[in-house]
Amino acid sequence: MATLVLGGIKDMCVNYMCMYRLYDDKGRLNTDPISGLHCKSVHLCFFEYQQSDNSVRLPFGLAFNITSFQRFRVDLKLVPKMKLVASVQIPFLKFQSIASRYGSHRTFIKTLLDFARNNNFDGLSLKFLNLYDTVDVDRVSLASLLTNFRKWIATDATNRSLPRLTLSHILTAQQNMLKESASINFFH
Repeated sequence: MATLVLGGIKDMCVNYMCMYRLYDDKGRLNTDPISGLHCKSVHLCFFEYQQSDNSVRLPFGLAFNITSFQRFRVDLKLVPKMKLVASVQIPFLKFQSIASRYGSHRTFIKTLLDFARNNNFDGLSLKFLNLYDTVDVDRVSLASLLTNFRKWIATDATNRSLPRLTLSHILTAQQNMLKESASINFFH
């Protein structure tokens, strides 16, 4: 089980769950295309970035600090209306990265947010209850987005000469928030 979490400043947090293998049998990052049948659900919520203390505040009052991410603050100046925190997490490996200034990353994020807006997601969730039904357009779109994101993860890891990218404290804080949240049911 893996979860992709995307959050936008003064925007929305997009969370969808997919079932897939992140690594192949040899321990290499698996970048094979993901079937739309694997897409399980989509969840959205709104939050706001507080520049005064570099925190992200969610509607139910929880917040996490991002002061250690200098690249995040630099990118805010470049793209102040859309700069996102992105993470992929599974039980045995967790990946976290700040979306960088490169256009391809922003294009991926913007596409996902636009997809959510165009489907009237207004803070609600879209659940794909039967994974074995005929794959619909929504699931195909989500699978394609996640496939592209995984390719970026693999490229980034290769460029850094890292077989796997490491976890930072911000993801731990984010996970704790999601666990404590009574307002939004992220995990089914």
